[in-house]
Amino acid sequence: SDPLPAQSQLIIDGIQIDFSETEVGETYLEVDVNQFLNSGDTDADTQMQGNNHIRIGDPKINVASNQIFLRSEAGTQSDRLVMSDIVIEEGVVPVMNPQDDIVIHIPDNLEIVTESEDIDYEVLLDLNKIEDVTRTPNQIRILLSEELTAGEIITIKDLRIQATADTD
Repeated sequence: SDPLPAQSQLIIDGIQIDFSETEVGETYLEVDVNQFLNSGDTDADTQMQGNNHIRIGDPKINVASNQIFLRSEAGTQSDRLVMSDIVIEEGVVPVMNPQDDIVIHIPDNLEIVTESEDIDYEVLLDLNKIEDVTRTPNQIRILLSEELTAGEIITIKDLRIQATADTD
């Protein structure tokens, strides 16, 4: 077959990459297209660089306790219940970053009810890494200004919710 002309692209879809570890640090794929040795510390003709890497993390999300929410008479104070703290913890290999928002989905039969638009949260280590926290009735979206570090924790506190309808 003929060689590819300059500036050609070869696109390979459906490649499966298996990692046996729960978390994998920065891994750079490399391509070797012929048997000739290249200069540098690798025989690869090209290699991923900088932010172009594969990384697998294992962040955790946990609610401090199991809860049962009962629908009571609408408009009463007992109709709005405080949810246990929601704790989000970055794993050993950080993967939470500004390019991908953190989104907490609330079940369809519950909705977030707050007296103001603000969500109360704490960050263990660096509060400045949170750019914004927004909500809709069924989700909380956390926008980061920079990547979290290993073990960093975000806690959503005193989230008021209410049951919206019968679920049968």
